[in-house]
Amino acid sequence: MNAKQDTPYYLAGPMSGIKDYNKPAFKRITKALRRQGFNILSPVETDNKVPKDSKWADYLRKDLLLLAKCEGIILMPGWEDSRGARLEQSIVFALGLPCFTVEEHEVTGYCFTRYIMGRSK
Repeated sequence: MNAKQDTPYYLAGPMSGIKDYNKPAFKRITKALRRQGFNILSPVETDNKVPKDSKWADYLRKDLLLLAKCEGIILMPGWEDSRGARLEQSIVFALGLPCFTVEEHEVTGYCFTRYIMGRSK
């Protein structure tokens, strides 16, 4: 199964404990996937909706609202070590939506997705 380009996908990955909350990687992967025609909703792009002194749970609440608008999830490298990304993946899996992992190609800058679980549409 391939990720469908017209379907909104949530981009999940590690943030806590990573320099600048891993925003450069989120932005780079979002840009590459959009350049390839994918409809990506990234939690990094909505962080300005939460006050800077907010707690992890406040960001998660905001992110879950964004996730609810999607028909699948694309998981960045390192997602397995992220409490938030694992929770988001669990929700998508429970809903029976497709889950993909993404890898960046160092030379071309393209991102490649690989189906890992969920229903096929």
